[in-house]
Amino acid sequence: MARQNKDTFLLRHDFFPQIKMLTMEQRGRLLTAIYAHATEEELPEMDELTTLCFGFIRASLDANAKKYYAECEQNRENGRKGGRPKKADGFEENRTVFSESGGFSSKPAGNCENPIESVSDSDIDSESDSVSVSESETREEEREKFFEIFFFRNFRNPANEVDRFVNHYQATGWMRKGEKVVDKAALARAWTEEKTSEPLRYPVRFLQCWHEIYDRLSTVAVCRDMLTDLQGVEITRDRLTLTVSSRRLAALIEGNIHLAKPILDYHYPGRTLHYRVPKGV
Repeated sequence: MARQNKDTFLLRHDFFPQIKMLTMEQRGRLLTAIYAHATEEELPEMDELTTLCFGFIRASLDANAKKYYAECEQNRENGRKGGRPKKADGFEENRTVFSESGGFSSKPAGNCENPIESVSDSDIDSESDSVSVSESETREEEREKFFEIFFFRNFRNPANEVDRFVNHYQATGWMRKGEKVVDKAALARAWTEEKTSEPLRYPVRFLQCWHEIYDRLSTVAVCRDMLTDLQGVEITRDRLTLTVSSRRLAALIEGNIHLAKPILDYHYPGRTLHYRVPKGV
């Protein structure tokens, strides 16, 4: 992928648990590999554990870069069309959008489907309904993002942690240390799971593999089923068996096997992929 002179990249907080598994020398090679990948230089030699950590981070870097390039292309397209449309009073229309980092920012909406208009008293009820639906959709998108973060942090019960997290900060008015929370996703990455004696939900190596597949497939499909339908995994010398709650997950993976297979082969060479679906599903 061409870098198009992009001179920054994002490293997420939830990489650190894996990085802490490395020695200081391994961390140095990992950092060198990250910069080499970002600048399209040759990667340094790495042992197996460092390579696994790098693969996990690389998938995130590539996904963020793709979003960046897409935004650049959209900006160029807007420029070719003479810039973003403006209202008659000279002000650009704006809307709130979910940013790449998980927070909220105000960005021009382009050809807005619902521009701001003057309304009469008789229109107030219908306008209020529209705002209510929009806010409901935004809250649902937020909860899905929180679930994704908690899933890949290997929380034992991601759905329960979403409820704990949202209830806690809703009670504070989304305030932390006296300031309004701007980046809710970053806050979720720092959230501490409720104490439990249960074992990890998935092996760390498998979760890294699954995260890479998730990032790769998200470029071509809606991958929500990869988080909600996966119930367990069994790994043997020659098989990788996924326990799924519906056939949608199996259909998603098999329909994009050309994207998933190279990642599976890298992490679990010599194994065949199987699915275990409950009877009646």
